[in-house]
Amino acid sequence: MYSNEIKNTTKQWYEKYYQKKDQYRNSLLYNPEVAFQTLAHDLSIIRAVNYLTKISKVDLASWKTLDVGCGGGG
Repeated sequence: MYSNEIKNTTKQWYEKYYQKKDQYRNSLLYNPEVAFQTLAHDLSIIRAVNYLTKISKVDLASWKTLDVGCGGGG
């Protein structure tokens, strides 16, 4: 019973959350938080690659990157 209560509460929270979304939620032009998150994401990748180049004996030019994505399609 407790598990069903958590599931229902979670479902209600997400329904309310997605009702509040507007057309500019993911816009770099209208939502400064999106720009910040984009920059933070890019910086995290740069830092990770920088760290790996310092600990790796392999030449950076021979590296391959696999971008898995988020599953949103498009």
